[in-house]
Amino acid sequence: MPAQVSPRRPSRPTPSASSATPSRPANGARSSRSKTSDTDFAREMQRLSIRADQAMVAKLDTVFSEAERVHNAALEEAAARHAEVRQSAIIAREKYDILLRYEAAKKTQHELHELDQLRKRQSAMEHALDQQEIADSQQAAADLKRRTKILEVAKSVKEEARRELEAQQMAMKKADQDLQNAKSQHDERVRQQQAQALQQQQQQQQAAQTRSSQPQPSPQNPPTPKEHSQPQQAAKSKPFQSPTEVRSKSGTAVPVEYGSSHLARHEEYLSIHKFLKHYRALVMAEAKQNQAVKSEIGDTRRLIKQTVGQITSGDNTANKPHIAKIIAILGKARRLDNEARVDIRKFIISGASSPALSTAAEEDPMVSIYFIYFFNIFAKAVINQFLGEASVKPKAADAIGIVAVSTFAQEGLRWSGRTVIDILLAKFHFLCPVLFGIRGHERTAEGKIQLGWAREEKDGPFVSEQSHFDRMTALSAGWASMSLRKFNKSRLSNPLPSFHYWVALARVTSTPQKDISDTHCVILKGLIENFEQRFYDTFGQSAVAALKLALFTFPTMAESAGHKSSTVGALKALQERVVRDLKTH
Repeated sequence: MPAQVSPRRPSRPTPSASSATPSRPANGARSSRSKTSDTDFAREMQRLSIRADQAMVAKLDTVFSEAERVHNAALEEAAARHAEVRQSAIIAREKYDILLRYEAAKKTQHELHELDQLRKRQSAMEHALDQQEIADSQQAAADLKRRTKILEVAKSVKEEARRELEAQQMAMKKADQDLQNAKSQHDERVRQQQAQALQQQQQQQQAAQTRSSQPQPSPQNPPTPKEHSQPQQAAKSKPFQSPTEVRSKSGTAVPVEYGSSHLARHEEYLSIHKFLKHYRALVMAEAKQNQAVKSEIGDTRRLIKQTVGQITSGDNTANKPHIAKIIAILGKARRLDNEARVDIRKFIISGASSPALSTAAEEDPMVSIYFIYFFNIFAKAVINQFLGEASVKPKAADAIGIVAVSTFAQEGLRWSGRTVIDILLAKFHFLCPVLFGIRGHERTAEGKIQLGWAREEKDGPFVSEQSHFDRMTALSAGWASMSLRKFNKSRLSNPLPSFHYWVALARVTSTPQKDISDTHCVILKGLIENFEQRFYDTFGQSAVAALKLALFTFPTMAESAGHKSSTVGALKALQERVVRDLKTH
C-alpha cells in the first residue's frame, strides 16, 4: 500500500517591519496622539491580520485535513478495489484452469467412450461375421445334404421310370408280336377259306356238269372278314387317368412324371430362382464399380424389355425380327470373355427339359455371368408380357410363347446340346406352383403363398382375388402356348416338349376333391381355352378323354366340394364350345 502524503501547508504571511513600526508624526501633541492612535491601529490591524491569518490557516488546515481524509479514503477504496479485482482475477484464473481441466477430462472420457464403442462394434462385427460364416457353412452343408437327397430321389425315380419304360416297351413288343401272330393266323384262315371256297366251287361245277338238265349257278365271292377294331374302341372308351406314359397322335411315347418326386423337382426350380436373384445382385454390384459396364448393361436390359414388349399378337412374321434381335443380344452375351463367370449347370435341371442333342464331349460349364443375367432378364420380360397381355386376352399368349420357345431353342444358346429354359421354368414354379401339383387353402396366408398368390408389395397385403385370377389365367395360357408347339418342320429341337402340358393338366385334374380351389378352376380354364384343338392334334383320343375329365368330371367334383363360384361356372361354360369345336373328331 503506498505511503500517504499530507498536503503541503502554505507559509503564513509575516507582517512587514513597516506595518509593525508606525511612522512618527511630525508635530508634538498631535504627533503624540497620532502616534498613539497609529500604534493602536497598527496593533489592531496586526491582531486582525493575525486572526485572519489564523482563521485562514485553520480553514486551510480543515480543508487540507478533509482533502487528506478524502484522499486517504480514496486510496483505501482503490486499494480495496484493487484487492477485489486481484482476488477476482485469481478466482477467474482458477475457474478457467478448472474448466480447462474439466474439458480435457471430458474430451478424454469421450475419446475413451468412442474407443470403447468402436471396440464393441468391431467385436460385434467379428462375432456377426463368425456367426454368418458358421450359418453359411451350415446352410451349405444343409444345401449339399438336401441336394444329395434330391439327386438320390431323382436317381431312384429315373431308375424306376426306366424300368417302367422297359417293361412297357417289352409289353409293346409282346403286343406287336401277338398282333403279328394274330394277323398271320388270320391270313392263314383267309387263305384256307379261299381254298375251301375254290374247292367247293369246283365241286359245284363238277356236279353241274353231271346234271346238264339243271342251270349252272354263278360263283359266290368268299366273305370279307371284319377288321379287329376292339383296341381302338377300348382306347376311345378308356377313362382318362394319370399315366406314367401317354402316346401322342404320332405314336411317340411321352413320359409323365408322377408321385412325390414332383415336390423335390419343384424345390430344385425354386433353388434356381434363388440363384438367379443372387447372381443378379452380383452383376449389379460389379456394374457399380465400372460406369461404362453399368451403362452398357442398362442399355441392353432396356433393349430386351423393349423388344419383348413389341411382340405382335396374331402376326408371327412380324415377330421374327424381334426374335432375331433377342438372339443376337443373348449370343453376344454368350461370347463375352470376362472374369466374372458362373457354372451354367446350376441353372439346368438334369432330365427336366429336352435331352442333350450333342454327341460331342461336354463343353466348358463356366460361362459369362452376363449370359445368365440377360437370359434371366429375357425370361422375366416374357413373364411380364404374359401378365400384361394374356390376363386380359388369353389368346395373346400364343405369340409370346412362340418368341420364348423359339429363342430358347437356338443351338447357339445351348450348352452341350441342352437349353437353359429351366431359367424360365423356375419363374413359372415360383409364380404359378399349381401347374406343378402344389396345393394350398385359399383362406389362409400360407395356403395363398402355396397357390402363388402375389402381394401388392414385399411383406404387404395380398392382391385382390380378381387380380390373382387374372395372373393365373395369363400364366396358364402362357404355359399352354409354349408347351404345345410343333417342331416337326423345324431343324431345331423343342426345348419344352408337349408332355409338359400333359403333366400340368394331369396334376390339376387329379387334385383330390378336398384340395380343389377356385385357383385350380381358373388355371384349368386357362390351359384349355384357345388350345383345345392343338391339344387334340398332339394327343388324339387321349386328349378327348382328358378334356372330358377336365370339363365335365372336374367341375362336378368342385361343386360337390362346395365351390359354387363363377370360376366353376366359367369352366362349365367352356364345355359347349369345346364339344362344338371337336364334334367332328
